[in-house]
Amino acid sequence: GGRVSFIYGNHESMVLMNSLGYTNPKYTNLIKIYNGGTSYGSTFFNKNTELGRWLATCNTIEIIGTDLFVHAGLGQNFYDRNLDIDSDVNAVMSEAIFLTTSTARNTHSIHSQYLFSSATAAVGGAGPIWYRGMVGSSGHEVLTESTLDLLLQRYVVKRIIVGHTIHTDISTYYGGKVIDVNVDNQANWTAGRGRGILIENGKTYIVYDTKADKELQ
Repeated sequence: GGRVSFIYGNHESMVLMNSLGYTNPKYTNLIKIYNGGTSYGSTFFNKNTELGRWLATCNTIEIIGTDLFVHAGLGQNFYDRNLDIDSDVNAVMSEAIFLTTSTARNTHSIHSQYLFSSATAAVGGAGPIWYRGMVGSSGHEVLTESTLDLLLQRYVVKRIIVGHTIHTDISTYYGGKVIDVNVDNQANWTAGRGRGILIENGKTYIVYDTKADKELQ
């Protein structure tokens, strides 16, 4: 194990709450075949299923080398809470993600309401699976570079790598200290733009479909 790391994002949170607006119908149709149309998440991803047991092993934030990976981003409110990644974030999220009501999730721990929050102001702003302020506000408070530096120092990393917010190409912020790797894959395949990044031998490259990798500047 360990060759692939899967981290929670907002869509895992939504699906397990049976919010299926972004879910392909071929998956939601499985519910009707399997048990007549009850919750997709609780049917296929509860703790007693193989998929659920696997999901429970996943994290919300992972540090690999000197890179921190998180789905959306970390804001000022994340820093202010002084959260321990293992005990306050990953352990809480991997339990609370199976709870199927907002009340149950919000009361699971002192931090869980914030961790799952998509709000711009409530409970201290959007949490790590929703916060867009590292890569342009989209209504979220923009992270200052001074706070970013404090986050990097606290978690002993050099960069934070995020997704969630779609860009036309692999994008960097704060002088390369934040990298957003989320792109429209179909559009970028057609246009020959970047599809992801490769980190190898201390260098980071943009990966393309049909042309050579290019070192990220």
